[in-house]
Amino acid sequence: MRFTTLSFLRFFAVLYLIYWSVSGRLRLQLILIGSLVFYAAWSIPFARHFFGIVAINYLIVRWMFARPGARRGLMFTAIGINVF
Repeated sequence: MRFTTLSFLRFFAVLYLIYWSVSGRLRLQLILIGSLVFYAAWSIPFARHFFGIVAINYLIVRWMFARPGARRGLMFTAIGINVF
């Protein structure tokens, strides 16, 4: 799905309306699911890669809050994973 297609416009409009009709944590989950659907419409392997990177970043941030002394090292680890 490309940004310049009518299918993207429909997808975005539906997602936008649903986003403003829900509140709280459900909005974050909706954006995550919407992103996965968008990337999966383009390429299933890329959607898997995207989901894996999101999960890795989530875990690293959790570890950063759990171990304040290791934040710098974890931050550089996350940057390295995201760049490569």
